[in-house]
Amino acid sequence: MKRVRVGHKMHFALRVIGVCGHLPSKAELARWVGPYRSLRYGYKIIDRCLSAGLLALDPYHPGRSHNGLGAVVLTDAGRRRLEDAKHG
Repeated sequence: MKRVRVGHKMHFALRVIGVCGHLPSKAELARWVGPYRSLRYGYKIIDRCLSAGLLALDPYHPGRSHNGLGAVVLTDAGRRRLEDAKHG
């Protein structure tokens, strides 16, 4: 498995989802992780997490927003990354 370099903002996005369980949309997470609540940079950070397989969009999640692509949830790889950071 290819190891992906995770910066502090990507790790923060994983921690937010790890604590909350899920967020209804990418926009809501982008507001949390973007510097100064910037949606543009927040989306870049989330897209990096999605392409690395650390986060996923679940269109069938009961907590999703009704007009979005789905709820943002942790994948197994993202959960392992959080556990490794906690114990490492």
